Amino acid sequence: MKLGLLILCAFCAFSCTAFAQTKGDPNKFALIVNGAGGEAVYGKQFEEWTGQLSSVLESRFGFDEKQLTILKNATAEDVKRTFTTLKTQLEANNALFIFLIGHGSYDGKESKFNLVGPDLSSSEYNALLSALPTRRVVVFNMSSASGEFV
Repeated sequence: MKLGLLILCAFCAFSCTAFAQTKGDPNKFALIVNGAGGEAVYGKQFEEWTGQLSSVLESRFGFDEKQLTILKNATAEDVKRTFTTLKTQLEANNALFIFLIGHGSYDGKESKFNLVGPDLSSSEYNALLSALPTRRVVVFNMSSASGEFV
């Protein structure tokens, strides 16, 4: 599982390097969605990854804590409410990095990212993303069954 975090950090480093500026860059935002852990061991692991990722985003890549949103044990309502807030905060020239940390599922028709309570599907995330004023969005879906999110 530490390999997963290592891969995450490598992808983040690769994708965020162009945006690695001084702390408080008003053009970059990040959203970390920590989904349902299921078993306690996974819940703990997802919390650790979330904490490590948020620390790296702030200390190494200069994300201002005001522009870094963390949803722990997120529900669909939490995610929708956050996207509504982002819709008012973001401008066309902003960059948004979204990290989905948790489990996923695929029923043969559509992928979902597992949340506490009802899950959101890839098409629901597409609708949420399409409503944002920025098109500079990087999504890291670190769950199983994530291929359909592409």
